[in-house]
Amino acid sequence: MNTQARKLLFEKIIKLNIWKSVKVGNRENKSNLLAEMDKSRILTNNFGQILLEHPSFCLSKKETEIYLVIRSVGEFGFANASLQHIREAALSEGLQDCPEEVPFQFSLQHSGFCGEKVYFPLNPIHYKNPEIHSDQVAAELTREKDLRRFVRVHKYWNAGFCFDANDRFVFTLPSEKIRDLILSDNT
Repeated sequence: MNTQARKLLFEKIIKLNIWKSVKVGNRENKSNLLAEMDKSRILTNNFGQILLEHPSFCLSKKETEIYLVIRSVGEFGFANASLQHIREAALSEGLQDCPEEVPFQFSLQHSGFCGEKVYFPLNPIHYKNPEIHSDQVAAELTREKDLRRFVRVHKYWNAGFCFDANDRFVFTLPSEKIRDLILSDNT
């Protein structure tokens, strides 16, 4: 690839606004994931533990790199908004909810991530347990002053609950969108 072609490719990739990436499919099973989280001092709340231990929670079987895009509520054009409105705005831009393993994998792979709180809207979860059946679920990642990291999973089903303009959300960028932009002739 010549210098001009590399420059054009780089410019196209920058337009995608990729924040970070995370690999999935690189853990043999949930027990390994939980053991690594424990070893790395990554904690979760009760709902996160229920999610991780539920038989329907699956890890990807194929190793794949998932590209993440971060947007604030304000970047979607809202002063404040419910999770449902934020998800709808992201989906209209071609972004997707995160597979349920992404925030847990992210916390392991990006150990230096700290000082901010971000939310990962998760793929709609449909479990038999009515406590978990919700498409208004997001994982919140934080890092405490004592360096403990938390992946807290919450249900935001209350229509009255709104996030403010500065709250930031992480969505996935579909590989087809990346491929289409890179292969397109116009920059």
